Amino acid sequence: MNTSRFQALFTKSQTEKLSKSEIKELNSLISLHPELEKDAEFIASFWSESEFTIKGDGSRVFEEISKEINSNSIIPMYSNQKPARKIFFTPYRIAAAIVFFLVAGFMAGFILQQIPADNDDVLAETIVKQIEKNVMIGNKLRVFLPDGSIVWLNSESKLSYPERFSDHVRIVQLEGEAFFEVTKNPTKAFIVKSGALTTTALGTSFNVRGYSFEKDIQVTLVTGKVLVEKEDQKFILEPGFGVQYSKEDGTIMKEKRSVNKIIGWKDGIIQFENDTYQTVAKKLSRWYGVEFVLVEPYNGEGWRYSGWFKNDYLDNVLKSISFSQDFDYKIENEKVIITKKK
Repeated sequence: MNTSRFQALFTKSQTEKLSKSEIKELNSLISLHPELEKDAEFIASFWSESEFTIKGDGSRVFEEISKEINSNSIIPMYSNQKPARKIFFTPYRIAAAIVFFLVAGFMAGFILQQIPADNDDVLAETIVKQIEKNVMIGNKLRVFLPDGSIVWLNSESKLSYPERFSDHVRIVQLEGEAFFEVTKNPTKAFIVKSGALTTTALGTSFNVRGYSFEKDIQVTLVTGKVLVEKEDQKFILEPGFGVQYSKEDGTIMKEKRSVNKIIGWKDGIIQFENDTYQTVAKKLSRWYGVEFVLVEPYNGEGWRYSGWFKNDYLDNVLKSISFSQDFDYKIENEKVIITKKK
């Protein structure tokens, strides 16, 4: 069953008229899959409870804005051992982009109104190029999506999305961790698929963590409202709450979260909370793209380290940790060699 197609058609039915062929297709889906009626009621309730006022479709307009503002839609946040270097647009370019958006948005709205409803079927069949962004270990990236949404990708993560979103739904695929700031659009749901979890939003900010090598998948809401689904289990999250899905036993639960700890990584903050050596080494390896090597007789036992650093050099971080954990270190190429304190 094409769940994404059902969601697209149902969302459109809540905000505008469907074409005859779309009505037929929607009725056919519900007839073949009666369980969709409950999903429709649930989603309709979710939509009605949301307080969104921005209307319109900016996906096509944003394609042109992206070309004007930045030929490469990815901005590196920070590299292996150095803090972030901020990148600024000039006031002229920002003003030009805003004017372009307003004018192009008006024209796009006018043109779309002239397209007959039945042409939706033709547009839906258009082949849209898929874009894939991969983030190597030790790096983080910021990605601008076609609708104006912004995604921060953490180390060892991959994001897949269409070059142009469809007229009624925005779907992206995530492997790894990302923070989403979704452009509000009550007529076009934003859907993130990460492993077994599907997160649906209209305009909000949230964090998704779903690395293939970790035992859990987590979704944490920062602002707005999202719907998280795992097959027949559904959760509507409020800010400060999240869900955690266990890959091992298939359980999923809703819980209160410390948002600042969850999303600190996107602002260049690496945090430790009573962590062992193995945990500290793993976090630093992923953050800076280095490998840790222990030299006997030092074995890293007895570590319980807490602290945080923001956009700091690896050498400064290691120096600070070494004071409390009593070890020596040296950095050689992409290796950190840990030895017993002399």
